[in-house]
Amino acid sequence: VAAVCGSGPSVAQYVDATAANGSEYFYEVQSVNPGGSSEMSPASAAVKVSAEQSGVAPPAPADLKVTGSGHHQVALAWTAAPGRSFYRVWRTTLHSDGVGGNYPVGRVLLDDAIEAVTFTDTSPTDGRNYSYAIEAVNPAGVSALSASVIARPLPDPPSAAPASLAGKWSKTRDGQVITLTWSPVPGATGYVIYRSSDPAPTFTWPAHYLTALVETTYVDKGVTEKSAPVKGLDPTKGYDYQVTAVNAAGLSPSAVVHLPAR
Repeated sequence: VAAVCGSGPSVAQYVDATAANGSEYFYEVQSVNPGGSSEMSPASAAVKVSAEQSGVAPPAPADLKVTGSGHHQVALAWTAAPGRSFYRVWRTTLHSDGVGGNYPVGRVLLDDAIEAVTFTDTSPTDGRNYSYAIEAVNPAGVSALSASVIARPLPDPPSAAPASLAGKWSKTRDGQVITLTWSPVPGATGYVIYRSSDPAPTFTWPAHYLTALVETTYVDKGVTEKSAPVKGLDPTKGYDYQVTAVNAAGLSPSAVVHLPAR
């Protein structure tokens, strides 16, 4: 076996795919570069190829399944491929085509020497679609890719309504405003606010939708157009607000606060 190395430190590896099953071999290594060749290394210890080692590439792994997914995590499992030495796990990022389908935008090798028939990907981005496939490998070659599976990792939705929701009136140069404040909700990436001034408050899209934001405070300035005869909110009215925490997985229960007329 001749190893060709660069000028810097390196680790050379070699797989002898021509060795006969059940036979015993000794290996020597020689380094070469444009200036010549080194002496042969001392011979290795005896290496016996298993008589059970397949002489052909393994079949593709079967029954690949997504066994779980969550916050930045996708778990996979599949059926063992006969004659394999190890597996390679591939992940393809998918992008929506806008009409219900996906197209690939990049593929990465997540692991190229896994011996188990399970694997957990801990590097995906929440809310993105991914396709996974597995290859089986032995000294004789590489299998075809398994049938692929698609996963979309998501965190748990926020479990609690925004706490300590409160509001207060104040007067500004642009009229009366209401400032809302609430406590952060664990796991939330933002908040959705609805406003109602109906006698029996209701919160429906789009009639009562006000805004979405990432902060835990909001100033409702009401009418802000320069041409408006009266700017701000109407202080003769009462207002009801609904605040809901949100992340990529869904919505939390909602919190509601009532601000009576001034």
